Amino acid sequence: MPDFFAPKDTLEILNPHAERCRHAGLLLSRYVPFEAIDKGQGGKSQWLRDVSRRFQVNASNEEWHVLRGAMLNRWQAQVGAAGAQTFTRQLQGRLIVGLGGKGVLETGITLHYITGLPIIPGSALKGLCRAYALLTLAEALNIPLLTADERPKSDVASPITQLESILTEIDEDVRAEQIDHLNRSHDLAVPLTLEALEQETIRDDVHVFRAAFGSTAAAGACVFFDAVVSKLPSSGTLFEVDVMTPHFFDYYRTDGKTPPNDDDNPNPVSFLTVARHTEFSFAVGCRRGASDAPIDRVANWLAIALDELGIGAKTAAGYGVFA
Repeated sequence: MPDFFAPKDTLEILNPHAERCRHAGLLLSRYVPFEAIDKGQGGKSQWLRDVSRRFQVNASNEEWHVLRGAMLNRWQAQVGAAGAQTFTRQLQGRLIVGLGGKGVLETGITLHYITGLPIIPGSALKGLCRAYALLTLAEALNIPLLTADERPKSDVASPITQLESILTEIDEDVRAEQIDHLNRSHDLAVPLTLEALEQETIRDDVHVFRAAFGSTAAAGACVFFDAVVSKLPSSGTLFEVDVMTPHFFDYYRTDGKTPPNDDDNPNPVSFLTVARHTEFSFAVGCRRGASDAPIDRVANWLAIALDELGIGAKTAAGYGVFA
């Protein structure tokens, strides 16, 4: 029986139930034992592996499967009543959303507060979809992306940031001024013009972007629902333990004030992820009172963004990519 940091009377209630808990959120936030905190990463890693084994995708966890099915049914009823456009995507690698969440384990994961099952917040999906749409329009308009090193030393916004302001501005005179500022601020190979925004191949996407995500005159018409687990992996567990190993501990601890040094000791950090091949259901709906929301086009943007960019932390390493 693990030891917990809790008063004696609390332990009398906690100890008989902690081993039977199948709510990942409670386990990670309330039932963290002494060994996972005091013994460093070794104890934390072993405890996380013990936790992940409670979520085997087999028939023995019948109650847990029933809970997952009930959550999906409730979600389907909710998005169906809203007339949302839905689709499913399967993880091609592991997923970690909310890695920077605060807690005693120093790493987090986003879970549904009632069921403890993984979810992808609608706010994260909206941000991903908006970023993908903006990148797509920037490419079509020949607007370059600048890295942090390439950005000017002044306070001038990057070209894509200025493009975002242009796309959400409905006043044509103001938009013309913004375009002129963009062209003067950056040496673009192809200067942006009002006529370019009205090209047949771009005009519709500009209007969809403005309608979906909002403009200077109105809020966005599209609603992004939280994504939920619709199908479990065929084998293994729903949660898997992974490890990241920062090599330059002093460099990160001092926010770059200490130069990275090969003499630093690696510092392995274990964290929980959603297993590959887990399937999620996604939905894009229409905000109440906005009957003309372009949900089909926006849902397509979101689907492609999940396939090409991924979502959550560590996407550059292949996490959070769907297909």
